[in-house]
Amino acid sequence: MQDTRLTRILESSADRLGAWFSNPWRKLSAQIISLLGGFFIGSALAAIAGQAAVWDTQVAAILVALIELINWLMAKTKPRPLGLELINYAKIGFIYCLFLEAFKLGS
Repeated sequence: MQDTRLTRILESSADRLGAWFSNPWRKLSAQIISLLGGFFIGSALAAIAGQAAVWDTQVAAILVALIELINWLMAKTKPRPLGLELINYAKIGFIYCLFLEAFKLGS
């Protein structure tokens, strides 16, 4: 990349954000927020997809493909960046929400 002001600003802000998340409590809070955010998205998506019963199969196929893509990325990258870890926590919250929704429906 060229050394422009924009790239320097983006690189320095990424470095500062990485240093900010080096604190274990901040990292834990980001992981918990990501987990709860995934739970919220799962709840909203289950409610939206459940209203129109026409889209159930397509939404389920897309979600399974997305979850498998995240699993593949987690297995492929060994020094995992924080962003990928947060996406994985959101995935865990999402799957947990769908299990709870299934128990509520009795299926």
